[in-house]
Amino acid sequence: MKLLAYNVEYCKGINKKWKYMDAKKLWKPVLGNLKKIAKELKPYDFDVIGFIETDAGSFRIDGKSQAKLFSKELKMPFWAEKIKHATTSIAKYANKIPTYRMHANAIVSKHPTHDTNFLYFSKGVKRLVINTIVKLPVGKSTVDVALFAVHLSVRKNVRVLQIKELTDMVESCSYPKIVFGDFNIFGGYQEINPFLKNTGLINTSKFAKGDVASYPSWKPTKHIDLILASPEIKVSNFEVLDIQISDHRPVMMDFKVTKSSSRKTLSKE
Repeated sequence: MKLLAYNVEYCKGINKKWKYMDAKKLWKPVLGNLKKIAKELKPYDFDVIGFIETDAGSFRIDGKSQAKLFSKELKMPFWAEKIKHATTSIAKYANKIPTYRMHANAIVSKHPTHDTNFLYFSKGVKRLVINTIVKLPVGKSTVDVALFAVHLSVRKNVRVLQIKELTDMVESCSYPKIVFGDFNIFGGYQEINPFLKNTGLINTSKFAKGDVASYPSWKPTKHIDLILASPEIKVSNFEVLDIQISDHRPVMMDFKVTKSSSRKTLSKE
């Protein structure tokens, strides 16, 4: 089975440093870039994709959900998408901006999902954690695996708090689990080492055969896009794909599941 984590930058097509300064990128239609991304991903036949920085329906995508469009393009019928920003503090004013207020994250799956929860950190602008349970095929049966899609703060002091809260979320779940997304750990792996120790998760980049840097896409120097998995997830490969349609490159994990744990989902409160 294959899982992908990909920060697609709202499909704006920023794939060179200078393009950050191109104001037209804030307003141009993005459907063409979405289709380019889908075309690149389709041959891999992914089981699960975590899309970070999607557009949930601004005028740039003609009021449509990018997650729903990816679901259709990739023939992955199960999807969940939610606005990721805080609605309090200064963020409530930013949420009045037509493009900004539709910023979201999403999970798209080939396999059925259930018990989807949208959880939020107490601090930061980007607060959303998408937690859902996916039924992955194992022989003639299925195994429930908990997925957590995250996008952590770019501010280190806020990120430290978010990682602590993410620890509690993950520890509350007894399914085999995969935590993935854009962690923004510009300080390196030491930022997540306590999280890995407390949760028992494994940084799956240890299975990579090549470089694991994923950001910036035009000349990767930072590994901030991570896939972390519990020991029940048997990983055979981790790879950074050479796709440059965003400011991040996508990261992929090949894996299989050997057994499930007892049924226990997160509380919605």
